[in-house]
Amino acid sequence: MIVTFYSYKGGLGRSMAVANVAVLLARDGYRVIVVDWDLEAPGIHRFFNLTDQDLAGSEVRGVIEYVVDFRAAFETEPQSDSSILPNLDRYLLPSKSVDLSLPEKTLRFMPAGRQDETYANRISSFDWGHGLKVG
Repeated sequence: MIVTFYSYKGGLGRSMAVANVAVLLARDGYRVIVVDWDLEAPGIHRFFNLTDQDLAGSEVRGVIEYVVDFRAAFETEPQSDSSILPNLDRYLLPSKSVDLSLPEKTLRFMPAGRQDETYANRISSFDWGHGLKVG
């Protein structure tokens, strides 16, 4: 099952709703992965007791790093199957990082990316249309 939350407007409580639904599903025994796709203003991590500093380490990877690594792998060896997909576990924070007293690996979290001093530049300089043929 995939559940998405979307709104073009900020400040409506979308991140809080995502975090609450994720925890409720995890407590009911579902395995949940929360992905913070709000690349311009990431914040879901705060609902999982994580700070920006927690996401600043060089080993932290997230959505933007996943997309960059996927593109690099595809440009190196273009293939039509899923064998070039980067290992998702490399981009999910260890479950012990999400400290909500849940069973191991019940709730995993993929941040928007490593929140260091280069984050804004990595997001703004990424060319989402590179290599795509339209029409």
